[in-house]
Amino acid sequence: MVKDGLGLRIPVQPLPFLVSASGPKFVTFDFSAMKTTNLREKLKLQFRFEAFNFLNHPVFGIPEPVLDCCPDFDTAGRPVPGAVVNESLVSVFGSIGHTAADNRQLQFALKLIW
Repeated sequence: MVKDGLGLRIPVQPLPFLVSASGPKFVTFDFSAMKTTNLREKLKLQFRFEAFNFLNHPVFGIPEPVLDCCPDFDTAGRPVPGAVVNESLVSVFGSIGHTAADNRQLQFALKLIW
């Protein structure tokens, strides 16, 4: 409740786009190293190594927030909510079926600088 300038109490609802689901902690460790070698006076060779999610820590996605399902459609093509089956609650609701970040990625590169 918020009071306006006249002292009246106004109920305040949170905006739907500000309410978000919280998920597991998001932790990744990226690493980069490079070594430059002089081949000649004006010619250099640079070796680069980059690693994304170097420790290969799994970053799980947000749990599935959907409780109901819409398997049927009416004549206009709109979804019609159906009954929630107990099996679908066990297999879908609250489960985490994906990761929020990719697995470990390693990149090697050679760069010729002249």
